Parts: sequence; structure tokens; C-alpha cells
Amino acid sequence: MVNSERSGIAFSVHPVTEDYNQLIIEAGFGLGEAIVSGSVTPDSYVVEKEPRRIIDVNVNFQNRALYRKAGGGNTWIDLPEAEGSKQILTEKEINELSGIIVGIENHYKFPCDIEWAFESGKFYIVQSRPITTLQPKVEKKEGKEEKQPEISIGDWKLIITRNMSFWHQYLSSVGHSLNTKDFGVKAKNIQLSITVNGTETHLFAKPENMKEYSAAILEAVSSEVKIKTLKNKYKKFAKELLDSLKKCDKNLNVKTWNDFVKNYTRFCAGLFLTSVIGRAGLEKLMQKLKEKGYKDEEIPEVVSIITYPSLHTPLFDSQLGLLEIGALVQKKKINQKTIKKHLEKWLENFGFIPVNFCEEPWSLKDAQKQLSDFLKKDCAKELTYSKKSHKDRVSNAKKIFKEIKDEEISILAKALAEGTYLNEFRKNVFSRVSLGYRKIFSKIAKKGGSSNWRDCFFLTATEMTEVLAGQKTKIKDLMDKRQSVGIVVNDEDKIEFLKDEEEKSFKEYLDLLHGKKSEISKETKIVKGFTANKGKITGIARIILNSADFHKIAQGEILVTTMTSVDFVPIMDKAGAFVTNEGGITSHAAIVSREMNKPCIIGTQNATQVIKDGDMVEVDAERGIVKILERSPEYSRGADNGVVRILEKK
Repeated sequence: MVNSERSGIAFSVHPVTEDYNQLIIEAGFGLGEAIVSGSVTPDSYVVEKEPRRIIDVNVNFQNRALYRKAGGGNTWIDLPEAEGSKQILTEKEINELSGIIVGIENHYKFPCDIEWAFESGKFYIVQSRPITTLQPKVEKKEGKEEKQPEISIGDWKLIITRNMSFWHQYLSSVGHSLNTKDFGVKAKNIQLSITVNGTETHLFAKPENMKEYSAAILEAVSSEVKIKTLKNKYKKFAKELLDSLKKCDKNLNVKTWNDFVKNYTRFCAGLFLTSVIGRAGLEKLMQKLKEKGYKDEEIPEVVSIITYPSLHTPLFDSQLGLLEIGALVQKKKINQKTIKKHLEKWLENFGFIPVNFCEEPWSLKDAQKQLSDFLKKDCAKELTYSKKSHKDRVSNAKKIFKEIKDEEISILAKALAEGTYLNEFRKNVFSRVSLGYRKIFSKIAKKGGSSNWRDCFFLTATEMTEVLAGQKTKIKDLMDKRQSVGIVVNDEDKIEFLKDEEEKSFKEYLDLLHGKKSEISKETKIVKGFTANKGKITGIARIILNSADFHKIAQGEILVTTMTSVDFVPIMDKAGAFVTNEGGITSHAAIVSREMNKPCIIGTQNATQVIKDGDMVEVDAERGIVKILERSPEYSRGADNGVVRILEKK
């Protein structure tokens, strides 16, 4: 058995960036158990494989180390500050260990998760296993594409899991293939989707296509004129969609329905566009800031400030509206009868916000509950703070732009800020539309022998046209066939249904990714992502995949999900921090975290797979790391649970 002087773990492919030309080493004093258990924060070294060079060194203070006792067993030993502050591996040792890691990867021919130890001047490899959290790698060799053997689903990568209906996703897939050009983007987005129970949709894309699509989007926002043009297109297409909905609602027939469907399909092409601005634009902006001399630890905060939108999002305005009502109540300027009228007016302006695609609007009861929560605070003080905080963020952005004096960085930041605003703008358009078409769906459902408008979620728009035209269609039969359904856009921009075996393989992959099956080692206790809003907090993790899970989260617990949407807002208000698999700086979670000023880590890729419901976790949004402090496989929340300890929150 190796009596380690120093030890650690290594990944032959960087698990966060998924760059196959980078490896990462984590190192600590003493036995490796201290790092694996998360008891100490190790040094980390990122090494480029070809050409071989160290590109990042992060040294952390280690105040104690675990060593083997002479008589057996292990013991913790406190380290003097001078010792604990040292870089654990020298440059020569990092390069030596890197060579060993690359050799192991080449031997097994797949990315490896490695545990290593160092004793008496020699490295020892104590364990090696496949990395199971990477997405597919597609690389060209002699004109052909080859996939890296790992947990993947062919050439497809999961990009979004969302509560979206099959009806919507069918049109969205068509729109992303045919209508992106209408937004000034010279590339298609080819999609594959799996929809379960009519509304649980998982969206996949091909990395090669995403690369082309992302580049085209960045080109479409590469100047202030282009950014303004894109914004105007969103406004124009939104108006035409809402106008066509009104006409369809007033006089439902095949012509008005098809016109509505045409406008809906086109506006769908703007759905993923703003998300990609947030992801691809963020990567490019971070690189530019690094070239400008900003340190890695400074970049997330700088990005958060300079990409903050100057315009309020509808969600932010809704919260200000409730605070204004609350301030009037606390000053005794309105009575109970008047409160109801104020809330009804508030609902006229904001009640649609949580609808998104499939959810219900806020009711008077919901508004009263939100107001009740606000009344626990000093509403006038919170209102002043929120407005001042927004103003300060916008002002800080201007100051940083003056310091940077870089046109390309300014354009990228403006694109991200406008992308953040447009992300929420188009969500609210779809929320209004999704609420508005329900009467139309009810009429069509009735013609198809159903009494529930939601049954139309299982149909295509063409099938609904056929029902309107008088063709006999049994909606219930289609529902039975489509409890689980997969579709993909083919090379001719047509929709094809997946075969049963293809669909089954995607569903097995989804079960693995969402933690229903697990191939992640129980020893994996760290998840890494990008900081959307800074802060540090410890609490119980709750895996929330959709609205059916909302009841699980208690005040102050940690929300862990694939990606948030507007219907998540009430539980986000309760949560102590947010951790998501997906999303960039323009994502809903990133926006809300900044508006609520809560710690948030986005883009982890695998948080819902590694973290289990009930785990005690530390969300360190200063460094973009979630650490599992204590596993709880069968956690059952009692009256005393949900208590959290705030370590640091800025």
C-alpha cells in the first residue's frame, strides 16, 4: 500500500470544458482520501497535451492533511501556514505526471479518471476508470467522422430539457430548420427531440451543426447595427404572431389557423437563438477578457456586470409591482378591498408570466401568496434597494467599458445584454400566445372527440388542420400512440418520426443523465460550472426536473435542475442557490439569480446526475464549484429540515 506524501486525482480530458486536448490534475498533501471525500480543496493544474505545456495553475491553501499512522489507521495532521500555502507539485512533476496520464489514455483508448499517489520520488497510479460524464466527441479522420467511445447518444448532444408540448416542438423543429434566415442568421439548427407524456421534451443537437449555427449567430450580432436589427425582428415577428392569434381566436377556420401556425413556426426560430448568444457569446467574451489581462477568478464577475441588461425584464417588473403594492399596504394607504383591485390589475399585466408553454397563469390566490411573502419584509426599503441595485449595475457596466476601451468586447457584451433581454421578451410572447390559444385548442379538441384542450398537445398542427377541415380524427388514438414520441429533421428539412429502438436508446440515455440510472462513481463529489452570480452557501440539494417536483423544496434549500424557466420563479424565491446542467449568461437561471442576488452556477452539464436528492452540498459560486459534503441516498425531509448555513453571500 502506498503511504502517500502527496496524492490526487486527474482527468485525461478536462471534464468541464470537455476539451480533448486538455487534461487536469488535482493535488493535495497526504492521502488521496482527503481529496476524494471533499475534505480539502486541492491545487489544480490544467495541461495542454499537444504541444505539451501547463496553461493554468491554481494553488489553494491546505490547512491539514490526512496521513497513515505507524500503528495502522489514518490521522489528520495540521499543516503550518508556510507548508499549506506551497504549490503541491512542481512544474517538472506536473509534466511527468501528465505524461503518465496521456500514456494511460492512449493505452485504454478512452478518456480516463485517474487516482494517483506520490511517495519517495515516484508516482503511483492507484486507480483508473473511464470518464462517464463527457458528451460525444466528433472528429474527422480520413474524411469520415469517428465518435469517442463513452456514454453518449451517437452524434447527438442534449441541449435542453423543458416542459414543452409535442405540438410546439414539432413546429419549433421546422422553424429552426427553415426560418432562422428570417432572423438574419445564415445557418440552420437541426434538432432531434423526445417528448414524454405530451409535454416533457428533451432536445438534442449535433455538435458540428451547433458550431456552424453558433458562428452564424455571432456574426448576426457582430455590430451595434446588427444587434438593433435583430431586436427589431423579434418585435416585428412577435406582433405579427399575436395579431394572427387574435384573428384566429375571433374567426377560427383553416385559413386563420394556418396563418397562425406559419407565424408561430417562424417565431420559434428565435427560441434557441438567444440561448446560443448566451453560450457562444459568453465563451468568446471570456477569452477576450483573458487576452485583455483579466484573471480567471475576476472574469465571471466582470461578465456578470457588463452583460447586465439596462431594460428591466417582465419578471423584474412584476416583482417591483408587488413591492409597490406591499409598500402601500404597510403605509396603510390601501385597505383589503383595494388590495384585491390592485392585485387584479397586477395580474392583467403580469399574470401570464409563468405560463411559458404548458403551465397555468398566476391566479389571484397566487398573487396574494406572493404579496404575503413580500409583506414579511420592509417593502419600501426592498423597492428602493432593487431599483438602486439595478441602476448601480448599469452604472458599473459603463465604468468597466471605459476602463477596457475595446470595441469588440463592448459589442460582445451588448449582444449578451440584449440577448438576455430578448430571451425574456420572447418567453413572455410565448407565454401570452400559449395562454391565448387554449380556447382555440378546446374547439379543435371537441371536433376530434375530446373534452380537454391539452389533448391537442399530442397532435401536429397539420393534424389539427385536418380536424378543422372536417376529417374524422380520433385524438385519443393518437394520444395512446404518442405517450413517448421522437422526431428529427432530415436533410430535406422534413420531420421524421424515430423508430421504436432509436427512441428507446435516447430514453435510456436520459434516465442516466437525470440520475434515474447512475454510472457516476459514489466518490464523485465535485461538480463544476460557470458562475452566473457570486456567493457561497451550504444546504440540502433538491433535484427539481419539472413542476411535479416543486413541492419538494423548502425554504433555503439548493435548487438543482437541468434548466429553469418562468414557472420555476416561486420556488427560486424559496431556494438558497441555483445549480443547472444547462444554460449560459442569458439563461433564465442566470437572469433571475442576478435579480434575486442569489448564488448561481450554470452549465455544469451533469449536476442532476452527480448530486442526489437530499445531499448536503456547498455551492461556491465564487469559484463555480458545487461540493457534496454529505451523501443522503434516502433523505426524507422532516420539520427541522431545510435549514441552511450562509457562509458568504455578496
